[in-house]
This record gives sequence, structure tokens and C-alpha cells, in this order.
Amino acid sequence: AMTAFYYKLNEVVQTFQQFEQELINAQSIWQGTNDELFEISDQVVQFGQSFGVEMGEATEGLYQYASAGVSASEAMQMLTHTLTLSMAVQGDHNSLAKLTTQTIMGFGMQFSDAEEVTDKFAHAINKSLIEWDDLASSVKFALPFFISTGQSLDQLLGALQVLTNRALEAGIAGRGLRQALAQFTKHADDNASAFAKLGVKIMDSEGNLRALHDIILDAAAAFGDVTDLEALTAMLDDMNVRGATAFALLVQNADEFDAAVKNIATSAGEATMMADIQQESLAMQIQRVKNALLA
Repeated sequence: AMTAFYYKLNEVVQTFQQFEQELINAQSIWQGTNDELFEISDQVVQFGQSFGVEMGEATEGLYQYASAGVSASEAMQMLTHTLTLSMAVQGDHNSLAKLTTQTIMGFGMQFSDAEEVTDKFAHAINKSLIEWDDLASSVKFALPFFISTGQSLDQLLGALQVLTNRALEAGIAGRGLRQALAQFTKHADDNASAFAKLGVKIMDSEGNLRALHDIILDAAAAFGDVTDLEALTAMLDDMNVRGATAFALLVQNADEFDAAVKNIATSAGEATMMADIQQESLAMQIQRVKNALLA
């Protein structure tokens, strides 16, 4: 009995050690007050009592926040939402916290927008064949060009949904979108470009790149059958093979792409709904009981 008690107690000690170590790692960067640290740890414990996530793993994302320059108060705004996302898609909180932070900072959003961003991620992951661990690799390739050309997160995630559903590996899909936008920018003022000749407008009246799904819808109307040799030649003339592949797949599925963008824009609350469904499993119920005992 004593031996069995020791081994069970050791498991509890290890959980607390992991929990404490992650807090200390974040605190080494924040160098804030103990009260702030206690408030964050209480938030993790309260979340663990509501959801079946191991508390040691729940604190892993804190270091990502801190190392990216996110303050302790801002981290508290994001923590619940990234934890909810990790539950909704059954993904690693550390990786998803990093992705969320990069996306918010990249698009110039506020950390208070974390709920909106995580809902969009949850929708894209659960409504397509893209996996949570592949999403980061695809986003990191395309994100800078979507930002520099004034595209939205909805456009990026909607395009990735369509491309991954057509058997493009996530990283290749991200590179293809990057190349397509780069070539759009390169040929923006080129009246002799193949797109211009076909009547597809890349820029708006104010000289800004139009929304990607609007360009795709116009291209679908102009090209008709994308398998036509003239249409494919036009794409290859203005892009390389990788960019043309991504663009052609979006044009072939223009209506689906348009619907995906609109659905992502109205995906508020999806991460929470998905996480709630995950909690119905027996494994999550047991973890919640463990969290209650640890708390």
C-alpha cells in the first residue's frame, strides 16, 4: 500500500513540477510580481476544472507569449482562448499559442482579438483536411505576403481549406499562395500581362491589390474552363508552376473558396462549441476529476 501510494504521489509531484517550471520560464522573462503570476496560475487551474486538459501542458504556451513580448496581462487575455482551441482540435497548446501570437502580431491585431483568431483557426481545421500541426507550416509561408498585400486572415484560411482539400500538402499550399500573391504584385501595373489581356483586374481604383477571392471569382468568369490550354498558359506566363497550381485550383473551385471565406468571417464561438463536444468523452471527464483533486 505504501509503495502504491508513493508511485501515485510521485505522479502528482511531477505534474506540479511541470506546472511550476512553465510558470517560472515565463516569469523569467516577465519579471513581474508574484500576484500576477498567481493570477495566471489560478486561471489555468480554473480552466482545468472546466475542461479536461492537463494543467502542466496548459502552462506550456506561457513561455511563447512571454518570449514574443506579450505582457502578463495580455497573456491572460489570450490564455483561455488558446487553451480552448487546443481542446477543440486536440492539438498541442504550445504550438497553437505560438501560431496565435504570430498571427495577431503579423496582422497588427490586438491581443484581445485572440478569441476571434482562435475561432477562425478552429473552423479552418475542423471544416477541411488541414491538420492543426500542418496549419502553422502553411501559414508561416503565406502570412507575410498576405499582410503586405492587404489580404485578410479569412482569405488566407479560406484558400488553405480549398487547397488542402485538393491534396496539396499544407506547406506547398502556403508556398503556392505566397508565389501567386508575389506575382500579382509584380504584374500589377503590367498592361501586357496575360491576366490584363483576359480582363482580370488585380488592382482596385485606389491602387491596392483586390481581395483574393474577388480576383478568383473574376478569373473564373474570364477563364471559363481552367483546363483550357490558353487559360493555363496565361497562368504560367504570369506565375511560376507553384503559384499557377494554387491559383488554378482556387479558380476551379471559386464558389467554394468564396463560401469558405464568408464562413470563416462568421465563425464566432466555434472553438468553444467544439471544445464542449470534446468534453463529452470519458477520458476528458476523468481528467477533469484529476484536475479537481489537484486543485
